[in-house]
Amino acid sequence: MKIIFLASALFFTLSLNAKSPSFSYVEGGYSELHISGDETDYQGFTVKGGWEFTDNVFLRGEVSIESDTYEDSFGDDITYSLVFAKAGIGYAFKFDNASLYGFLDKTDFNVDYQDSCCDGFYDENYSVTDAITEAGLGYKTFIGEHLIATLEVAHISWDWKFGGHRTVTRGVASLFFKPGIPVEFGLSYDRLDLGFERYVIGARYSF
Repeated sequence: MKIIFLASALFFTLSLNAKSPSFSYVEGGYSELHISGDETDYQGFTVKGGWEFTDNVFLRGEVSIESDTYEDSFGDDITYSLVFAKAGIGYAFKFDNASLYGFLDKTDFNVDYQDSCCDGFYDENYSVTDAITEAGLGYKTFIGEHLIATLEVAHISWDWKFGGHRTVTRGVASLFFKPGIPVEFGLSYDRLDLGFERYVIGARYSF
């Protein structure tokens, strides 16, 4: 939590531009998902987007697909596939060079498991689906002329079908470089209290 406050203070201090960053954009890139206690690295892609349909209100969405295949001790191929699909709405308070915003998102996710045994003679498959709701605050700002930083903190309410109601915290930080062309390049980091970490390297087009 101290890191979040320090990062927020840094973003406020270094905001030097004359225009707040746009909430209308399309973004995509390579992603890796790490789960605490799991030696597997799930690889795939993440696509995000937003549309600011008034001066302060915007819609946003995100789809992430990651998977991994490995061989178990019996020589069987085990495949896990994880799909996250998010949709939400937000409201932004804009300043000369930054925006403070609130948002409400709903995320549906699906986990697929496939065990291919005996050269395809026997396959075991199952799937788990669930949904979470999150509400949070974000801060988006320019740093100088060529960097755009974003920080989000969210509270998640989750009726986990296998473990009852849960509440967890999620944090997101990103830094994008704007080289003077319409496309920006950057890195995003997403962490969930349950031990989920996602890194995304990608490009973004703002309009």
